[in-house]
Amino acid sequence: MDVNVLYNFNIEKEIDSICQRVDELKGLEDDVLEIKKYIKPCIYYKDINIKSIEKDKVVLDEIEIDSAYLAKGLSGCHKITLIVLSIGDYLNKYSKEKYHSLEFKKSSVADILGSHAVEILIDKFHNYLISKNILSGIHSSLRFSPGYGDWDLRYQKNILDILKTHKDINVSSNFLLQPIKSVTAIIGWSYQIKERNYPTGYKKEICKGINSCSNCRTWACKK
Repeated sequence: MDVNVLYNFNIEKEIDSICQRVDELKGLEDDVLEIKKYIKPCIYYKDINIKSIEKDKVVLDEIEIDSAYLAKGLSGCHKITLIVLSIGDYLNKYSKEKYHSLEFKKSSVADILGSHAVEILIDKFHNYLISKNILSGIHSSLRFSPGYGDWDLRYQKNILDILKTHKDINVSSNFLLQPIKSVTAIIGWSYQIKERNYPTGYKKEICKGINSCSNCRTWACKK
């Protein structure tokens, strides 16, 4: 299956209404209007067949992922969509420039807007994929990303290599995405309706304790 690349995925409607939904941006419509032009989405994605799912491993056509957390989340799925997306680096550069010129308000607005814009982008793209697959009776899993549960962050590099994103999105030596407003994700697809809660289990089963608990939103280890 080929890698697909999108540069024209439109989130302008969602950005135009963001100040109504994000408390930190309320009353800052003029600032958002001025800087939203720096949001430049790009999306790389590819469907990959699942060869097998074991207790603590997911075997895809192109990669094996050691993760009991991901294995639980993708249970019953027959394929996945591998995704890397970004809003680009222009907004982040704008934020840094304003910070260094002591325009802290504009710098902060740009940073907050960027954080929410990348979440809007991945949510809208996920819903787009759902609408395409549901016509064939295929249901979406939840969305999973490296760094959660026991899915090691080092897999960021493998994902970028598979999707050949290096023209637009890269990874640092400590496996952080560059530009920073970027996301990697896996979505599973099943002929059965999928569980709507993230996998849970005891720490020894789905978290090796090597990731940052403060940044973990899954509560996978039942802390």
